Amino acid sequence: MPCGIGFIQWLSDGGYLPTAGRVLDLGGSRLLGATPDELRALLIKHGTSLAGPALDAACAEMSSRSGSDLMLLPLSDVFGSTRVTYHPLDTYQVRPGIRFDPNASRLPLDWRNSYDLLLNFGTSAGVWNQHNAFEVLHDGCRPGGVMFHQVPGTGHLGYGFYCYQPVLFEELAKENGYELAGLWYSGPLASQSVLSLADRYPGVGDPDRLCNDVEGFRAHPVPDAVLNVLLRKVSDAPFRLPRPGYSAVPELPSRAYRAARRVYRKLVGPKKPA
Repeated sequence: MPCGIGFIQWLSDGGYLPTAGRVLDLGGSRLLGATPDELRALLIKHGTSLAGPALDAACAEMSSRSGSDLMLLPLSDVFGSTRVTYHPLDTYQVRPGIRFDPNASRLPLDWRNSYDLLLNFGTSAGVWNQHNAFEVLHDGCRPGGVMFHQVPGTGHLGYGFYCYQPVLFEELAKENGYELAGLWYSGPLASQSVLSLADRYPGVGDPDRLCNDVEGFRAHPVPDAVLNVLLRKVSDAPFRLPRPGYSAVPELPSRAYRAARRVYRKLVGPKKPA
């Protein structure tokens, strides 16, 4: 999955990625938008074995790949000459990782509770088994380490299986004793109408479908934004799922409650007399 150079720099500058840290990546992330100077600074900070013209040449070559829409610069190449230990968990076996099915695979025992930084640059959105994906990240993270998620937060119509709500991470933190060290949105990246899905799902563009205000959807495109979440693992206790239901449901303002009731009545019809 793509990851911007700015987020890797932020994780490094914040100490979440130590100089010689261990990184576990759910998926083989590809770096985007890195200049030679940015790559040089990152590599030097993390103890690259390259120097002089060899370092300059490597940074120039990697920068050219990071600017490609084909996403040709895996993080394994970026950290390959540094003191960082980087393991991608990828179905397609991006070197030097292992072939891994995030729906079912478990971490090797000697990888558990051993990583400083766990990365999820949107890979989980394409994983059917969310339980296993989040448990793998939990198991790999050492107490005191952090998990960084950058996942679809709004929009992204037609992409992946899931678009995430902040309350999911709030409840994961409560249930597992994580410190919720940061949560924010990045974007908007673009906007698109739900009607963009009409070619694939014709009912989406059919104004005769129940409560389908096609013109209203046309006038209100949905912004694409990603949700960024930083969770710090505090103990080595086993992973726990949030309980059914959740405790962070905000109370609806009266106007929103009345609007929801009107929609409900349109769907089920008027209340029948007793």
